[in-house]
Amino acid sequence: MFAKTYGTREGLVPPDPRFQRILGVVTLEGGLILGGLLLAFGLSLALLALTTWGRVAFGDLSPEALMRVVIPSGTAILLGFQTATGSFFLSVLEIRASRRE
Repeated sequence: MFAKTYGTREGLVPPDPRFQRILGVVTLEGGLILGGLLLAFGLSLALLALTTWGRVAFGDLSPEALMRVVIPSGTAILLGFQTATGSFFLSVLEIRASRRE
């Protein structure tokens, strides 16, 4: 998505109307909201895993049960950060800079 945005902006690839419609929907604010929601969801799952572990006095747990919470938690946290930083990068790519020639 980033390479196509850059290539279209610089005239390296022809504009694609379908891709332009998608870019019209994707905004910095929307990406930050989605990233924040994913991050909050992941952190809440991590807190759930931590409290579950705390209930057994931080002793032995069933790995199968805990991994069902920890893996989605880590995935949501990573996707949240990626979505937020990707939204920032995409909005920077869309900035029109004045060129001196």
